[in-house]
Order: sequence, then structure tokens, then C-alpha cells
Amino acid sequence: MTPLDSPTRVLLLDTEESVGHLLGGYLAEQGWELVQITDGREALRQWDELSPQLLLMDLDGEEMDGFEFLEEVLRKPDPPPVVICTRHPGVRAWSPETLAPLGIAAATVRPIRFPELSAALLDALDSRARPRPRLR
Repeated sequence: MTPLDSPTRVLLLDTEESVGHLLGGYLAEQGWELVQITDGREALRQWDELSPQLLLMDLDGEEMDGFEFLEEVLRKPDPPPVVICTRHPGVRAWSPETLAPLGIAAATVRPIRFPELSAALLDALDSRARPRPRLR
């Protein structure tokens, strides 16, 4: 049994394609639909077509860093919940009170631990009911 009633589209923004390969099968088994884009600018160009219900992203980027991308996403109408999955160990110290003003529902650190990631994604979906910041 999956934790979701119907597939939830997750946009994975990560410059490493191998991360998408690693997560794709696991998340599909859990009831998620994963779409990976490796470039933030391309993700923004395709945003309306992709219609992500949740954003899973790294903070690193080649053309555009994660915070710059996140700033653009938060300007969109009804931005999805955001989960950060990164190698930056300092993320472990970020509390929900630190994350929320940045528009981030949850954060996890690599190496990826599937149970921790699943919990973060479900928490992020749950956060949709809570007010989130929106940039203008």
C-alpha cells in the first residue's frame, strides 16, 4: 500500500541525473510520480507544463543556484511545497522555524535515506494546509 491515494507529481531539480535514477523507482513504489530536470532555468521554462505538486531540490546549480530558483518559484501563483535534499551538512541544523520563512517545508541531507526522504515529502504535502510565504 502506498502513502498516497493517487500519484503526486514531484519535480526533482538536481544537476546529477543519477539522483533521479536512484529515486525514480523507489518513489514510484511509494505512489509518487517523479519528473527530473537538471537545470533551474529549464524547469522555470517548463513550469506550467510540468505542474508540480511538490518540489524536491538540491541547493547547488550550474546556471542558477537553488536559492535563486526557489525565489522564482515562490513568485508563482500557488507554489508547491518544497523539500531540500542536499550534501550541505548545515541543513541538519535548520529547524522548521528556519525553513518556513524561506518557503521550505522540509530538508534532508545526503546520502539519501529513503525513510527520511519519504517522511519529508509527506510532511511537505501536509504543510500545504499551513500558510507559506509568497514573494512578489
